Amino acid sequence: MVDPVTPLWAAKNMSRGFEGSVVLQQNSSGHCSVSAPSVCTQKYVRKYFEDGTLPPPGTVCGVVGKPSPDSVSTLSLGTTTTKNDQAVFTSSMTVEERELHGAVLELTQTPMARFPP
Repeated sequence: MVDPVTPLWAAKNMSRGFEGSVVLQQNSSGHCSVSAPSVCTQKYVRKYFEDGTLPPPGTVCGVVGKPSPDSVSTLSLGTTTTKNDQAVFTSSMTVEERELHGAVLELTQTPMARFPP
């Protein structure tokens, strides 16, 4: 939702220029979809690469956690919770969703660029 590089209005404007395209909105800060873990987003991205299926127009994905997760995380319902609450939330996921969430969470904690000291 908050992206200084490609604001949501610009993404929607660009999508109008490509017939049949849709904007998949993720409710988180940052430009890259790995800036906050979202099983919803990753499932749509995976489906697109598997067989070209796009999400329905107007799809908005929530996140599980926030960038650089710590002891307090924000779940897809937008409420602040503890790690224990997050464990309860992820326990409702399928095995595949938990594995996907774990992989995306690992990406959020791995520096993508290294800066000189």
